[in-house]
Amino acid sequence: MRTLTAIMKGNCCFDTFIAQVESMSEEELGDADRYEWQESEPLWQETLGNGLWHPCSQMTNCYLKRDDKPSALRLQEALIEAVRHAELPSETLGVAIYNQACFYAVNGWPEKALLLLPEALRLRPTLIEWSKHDSDLDAVRADPAFEALYRNPMLAASAPVSSLIDPRELYANCDAGQLSTIIDVRGPGEYAAGHVQGAVNISMGQLSRKLKAVHCPLALILLLVPMIRIAA
Repeated sequence: MRTLTAIMKGNCCFDTFIAQVESMSEEELGDADRYEWQESEPLWQETLGNGLWHPCSQMTNCYLKRDDKPSALRLQEALIEAVRHAELPSETLGVAIYNQACFYAVNGWPEKALLLLPEALRLRPTLIEWSKHDSDLDAVRADPAFEALYRNPMLAASAPVSSLIDPRELYANCDAGQLSTIIDVRGPGEYAAGHVQGAVNISMGQLSRKLKAVHCPLALILLLVPMIRIAA
């Protein structure tokens, strides 16, 4: 009985949420300062994250914990199909497709992962460097198709100039005085769940506005995790 009550309450909350979103104009959904908790991100991005990515992530994890991979697969593929039809910005779509590729790789569908990965990296070039070290892609890393992907000159040309630093190197540089400031650009919730000691939390939406107030005479590191993970 409690389970049924919880389901009914959840459905009611979700229906109310959908009705509220549908009643809002494009201008309202694009407002980055409507509520304090937005952290200067457009309302549609917060709505997408909390109203779609997060619930689907939780449901997928629930299916996987019950060893029901077929249901997890159906949900994830329905999600990516809906996202493709939503006319989202290319970078947002790229993150969604990348997450789907990671889901495939982690859960035993490497061929599906390798089919999606080129599209994800083309749409979101900032993920190129990250993908080279992402443990979610370990299952496909030795595949010739994965290795060939990074030899593609067009993909290489689109990759932003960046580098990754591992935790040991980070702490060594801090101890040696080579870094003065570390900025963590994730949301407050992710920052609170765990962060590098001494890091300053400035969300991506507020970065350009608050960066001038940060004292960083030596160096600056940005820590960004732009995607929701689906655990195996």
